[in-house]
Amino acid sequence: MTRLILNPLFAYHLVTCLTVLARLYLKYEPIQSIQELNMIQAQVSDLCRPARTVNTDTTVENVLKDINWSSISCVVVTDTDKNVIGIITEQDMIYAESIGIKKSDLKAWEICSKRLIRVSPEDTVAGAMKLMIDNKVHHVLVMTGDYLEGVISSFDVMKEFMKEV
Repeated sequence: MTRLILNPLFAYHLVTCLTVLARLYLKYEPIQSIQELNMIQAQVSDLCRPARTVNTDTTVENVLKDINWSSISCVVVTDTDKNVIGIITEQDMIYAESIGIKKSDLKAWEICSKRLIRVSPEDTVAGAMKLMIDNKVHHVLVMTGDYLEGVISSFDVMKEFMKEV
């Protein structure tokens, strides 16, 4: 059995952030501070970061090799016309590793999640958090129409919240 050891300060901040998310989602307790209110009323565009993209024909081997997974938690798969096809997360990469198929034979479009959760840059962070919770995902694509503006992750929201605390 593997034990996870957390830094006590990180654990405290994680619990604080999750508490705010639970209050917002479950609506059982009012928001208690101006910082909490400002954070959830912020627009998605304030947290949006550029998305790293790969072409549908990119092999999983190249995705593993070319992406720095320690700083990026997902890549967006696009076709030659830059239309979004899907998203590959760290979990998808772990799955690809576990099934034992040669990574040089497996294409990005074959392992990407095609169920895309989208928000617009004008949406609130609270709305994006609710979508993540409702759909049990950690990433949402920020899009204006069919144009990919970037991506926002649950970790981005947590980091922003921690700035306010």
